[in-house]
Order: sequence, then C-alpha cells, then structure tokens
Amino acid sequence: MSERVSCSQSGAGRREKSCTGFQVFWAGFRFLLGRREKIFTANRVEAQDLARARFADMLRHPFPDASDREIARSWAPRLGVSDKTIQNWLACSHSASIEDIFIVGAAHGVWTTMQILVGESTREEYMEKMGQK
Repeated sequence: MSERVSCSQSGAGRREKSCTGFQVFWAGFRFLLGRREKIFTANRVEAQDLARARFADMLRHPFPDASDREIARSWAPRLGVSDKTIQNWLACSHSASIEDIFIVGAAHGVWTTMQILVGESTREEYMEKMGQK
C-alpha cells in the first residue's frame, strides 16, 4: 500500500491531484539532476566507494589527530556498535546504515556535514564521480 501525499496546486482552473510518495521523491530527484535524469546512469561501485570515503571523513572530522583505533573508541559507544565496526567504516571496507550516517551527521550539524560530504566539489563533479554519462 503506497502512502499518498498531497501534490495539490491551488489557483484558478487548477484541480487538485494526489501522488504517491515515490512520485514526490522522483520529482525531487529530477529537480536535483536539473531534469537530466534520462542521461544519468549510476555506477553503484563508484557511488559506494565515494559514500564510504565521505562517511569515514565524517567520523574523523572531530578527531583530526587521532588514530583510527582512538576514533573507533570514541564513536563506538555513541553509536552502539563495536570498535571493529567503526574501524571497518574508517577503512572503507563496509558501509554504515542510514541510521548511523544520520546520527553522525546530526552530531556534526547540517552545515558541517554538508561541508564534509561535498567539500569543494561541484554538483557536476559529484554526478561525474557517481557515473553520469
């Protein structure tokens, strides 16, 4: 059963329509791609490597001079995972769950998180890294 959300547009001569949550998500995705969704093919391996590296950067950010072991000891109790799990994330050999990414991002705040994730790269550079053709 899909959840329906209102996609209504008020105004003279416009009727109200509703759409699924997926349609709302897809509309937002098309907006972010600049309506170039037909020419985008994701390279899952490249996207995974990039996501793992950026998450490792997020974990390291508050501890710039610490070793991976020290970073793991600091984050593990906060995230409720083992030190080894954190070390795997730092080594980019495993992916974190969306919940873990959300917690770490929330700990940093939105602006710092975006600065770590995006850095100096432009949208186009990121799209290229993830497989835009």
